[in-house]
Amino acid sequence: YMPEKFTVYRGTVERYRDDGGLSWTTDYDKAEWFAERFEAEDSVVLSREVSRDSVVAYLTSRGENEIILQP
Repeated sequence: YMPEKFTVYRGTVERYRDDGGLSWTTDYDKAEWFAERFEAEDSVVLSREVSRDSVVAYLTSRGENEIILQP
């Protein structure tokens, strides 16, 4: 079950903040890991509220709770 609206997170670096990105997660800690994996000084965890209608896929493999959003 997926709620009508929920929060997703994306770990990235500041210079890619506005690229949108298709791949997000419902797991803040996993997004933080992605943000810090290259030890960049400008790492950031983005968040946004999305509706389930914007979700293309929900993948639970690899323990990432990955949400693929429509472009």
